[in-house]
Amino acid sequence: MAGFRHESEVAVDDIPLEASVSFIPEPSNSFDDRAIRIELNGQKLGYIDRGRLDLFHRHL
Repeated sequence: MAGFRHESEVAVDDIPLEASVSFIPEPSNSFDDRAIRIELNGQKLGYIDRGRLDLFHRHL
């Protein structure tokens, strides 16, 4: 995950081991139009790192 340290809206200690996350494509992201945001209960955790974007886009 990219950006967790700077982007996360959730503290690492507040993420349960069994938590389900959502993967949200961000085609309007001005930094990278292929970005995929990772969320937990509607709160941003970070982004899929660029090296894995192709893989995640195939599965979404």
